[in-house]
Amino acid sequence: MKRWVIAMGCIIAALAVGIGLALAGKGKTADMEETGPERVSAVEIREIDKETVMDAAENGSVPNPEEENMEGREKSAKPSKEEVLAMRAAVLEGMSEEAVNRLTENIKVANIWMEQAYFYDDFFGRLADPESLYWNYVDEKGEIQIGWAFEDGVRYDGTDEAGRREFEEKYGAEVKAYNRLDGDDFIALMEEMRDSLESGLLKGDFDSLIENMRLAKETHDVLYMENIYHILHDMDYFLLRYGPEDVGKYTKDGGTVNKYYGVLDVYHSWAEPADEAGPDQDKPGTVRVANPSWDYYIEASGETETAPLEFLIPAEYELCGKQILYIYVPVGTQVCRCSGRIYDRNNESDIDITDNEELVYKLYARKQGTYFVNKVLPEWGMDVLRSDLIERARKMTRARSNNHPWLSMDDEELLRSAGLILLDNESRREGITLAAVLLFGKDITIMSVLPQHKTDMIFRIQNLDRYDDRDVIVTNLLDSYDRMNEFAKKHLNDPFVLEGMQSVSARDTILREIISNSLAHRDYSSGYVAKMVIERERIFAENGNRTHGYGNLDLTMFEPFSKNPVISKVFREIGLADELGSGMRNTYKYTKLYSGGTPQFIEGDVFQTVIPLNDAATMKSGPTNSNKASDQVSDQVSDQVSDQVVHADIAEKILEYCNVARTKKEIASYIDYKNLTYMTRTFLKPLLENNKLAYTIPDKPQSRLQKYITKG
Repeated sequence: MKRWVIAMGCIIAALAVGIGLALAGKGKTADMEETGPERVSAVEIREIDKETVMDAAENGSVPNPEEENMEGREKSAKPSKEEVLAMRAAVLEGMSEEAVNRLTENIKVANIWMEQAYFYDDFFGRLADPESLYWNYVDEKGEIQIGWAFEDGVRYDGTDEAGRREFEEKYGAEVKAYNRLDGDDFIALMEEMRDSLESGLLKGDFDSLIENMRLAKETHDVLYMENIYHILHDMDYFLLRYGPEDVGKYTKDGGTVNKYYGVLDVYHSWAEPADEAGPDQDKPGTVRVANPSWDYYIEASGETETAPLEFLIPAEYELCGKQILYIYVPVGTQVCRCSGRIYDRNNESDIDITDNEELVYKLYARKQGTYFVNKVLPEWGMDVLRSDLIERARKMTRARSNNHPWLSMDDEELLRSAGLILLDNESRREGITLAAVLLFGKDITIMSVLPQHKTDMIFRIQNLDRYDDRDVIVTNLLDSYDRMNEFAKKHLNDPFVLEGMQSVSARDTILREIISNSLAHRDYSSGYVAKMVIERERIFAENGNRTHGYGNLDLTMFEPFSKNPVISKVFREIGLADELGSGMRNTYKYTKLYSGGTPQFIEGDVFQTVIPLNDAATMKSGPTNSNKASDQVSDQVSDQVSDQVVHADIAEKILEYCNVARTKKEIASYIDYKNLTYMTRTFLKPLLENNKLAYTIPDKPQSRLQKYITKG
């Protein structure tokens, strides 16, 4: 199984109105501008102050530049709403309403993309390396390589960069993405926006955006990407809109929209020079300093070293004659820093994870308010879904109500009602979501969009080194539920159990809860293979997880979190699950009746459920020696058959399509695969080796003119 590196956002992306762009970076630069006669450009200042900024980025705070010359200087004050509105009217004077709306929307969407990259992906860290493949987002467009993927457990332990590159090329598989626009496109767009301005006030800031992109392309210096982030942030929230009011009321935390970097030349050129003697006296040579990190701390909480600030009210208790202060720190909605470091709570310890890219990414993922399965696929229509599965779901709702609203809806209305058709924020087009594909998609569609998706069912009683029976399930969630349930029932006995005066199937209830939990709440962005293993003394299930803590969950204290609300909703509507949190309580209750033991639920990056068993559960389930040989054959077949059925269908499509010579990209487009490396390794190479497919240029397999044609 490959451990795929997934990019959470593009450095440069197409925007909704006109064509807009977004570049990723983190903002921790100190920008200065001289208000005297010889004005220093923002680009020049940032070049001068680069060393100070990079040093500051490592310790999480940004000191005032040129601290020894701070006399006569003042901090760049955040403009009031009245000042923002007045400046906006001035810079947009003479523009048509259509031009104003286009400019505002482009900058707004660009800034939103920046924030997504800032919060949910470590672009600053990735771009800090000038050789990083992520710079391909700036340098190239079309299909680009952004990283390498390796088999689980394969990693480079050396320190030599040349050795790393050789290792990557030898053992890695290319991770690719599609980039619609590059740095040159960004420059062209900014020039177009600049030329649409009637007033010359804002043209200097667009010149700065253009110049920073040009320098970023030439030098691969992440500092220039940070500059673009700062300019677009201030231009959106403190010029074209007033963020604290227009956007702040829709956010849980106002830290981002209230943050002001003070980098727009348009404000500095109009600003009055600071004057200790009085407002009427000019004082040439005054330098305004923008220190976003300190400004934010001081404004929020005085001189605290923790950001953002959380106001806590201690409770006072008396115990054995001593005063005790109890302070409850709730789970926050954003990642916090202490003295510039990021800590993650693990039981009773706080672990510094600042320098661990993977752990920081997982922490941001836990905090984000979006869900991976809500990803919109606007290019795909209803034809990639199975109408029979939607009809099956419609009929299953009768288990809840004979008057369920889904019974009178057509397929598209049902998907909309379930939240499976959404609006794509980037393209502003509607489309089915990844959740819809997982629930109702054809197998070939699921493999194309989510190749890591599968569930491994294992029965292990006699052969402890391998297994006695196995089923690898690669299909939609409804059929996955059925196959997981059938596999477990085949190998687990269902002893007679009384609940009060009523006979119940404790086994079936336990299986329903752990299977629905595995399917509805797993992290589908993770490459970790979900599994359920039946052993003599226990059942344990594992799946990738967006964790909200670590350790064993306590039934009396735990707070349930919905990991994939849309999938959970569908499961509830069709009777495969109940309300959030009930599964854990039911599993406790029926495990006591089934085996007398206590189940365990272990929260972590991999969620684990452990159900203890007694002899009565599996005593008749193990295979006998007489059919061991046939079991081994069955094991090998069940291990491969699920993948092979789907692969065979795709292979037949390729062979039929290649009756006329086709390029690799044409084949990928025909079978709806975007990952050429995976498609080549999985389909084309086996067909070539089995003489079912042939090169049109056999002497040069890597030729750019290479095509493939069906043999015979």
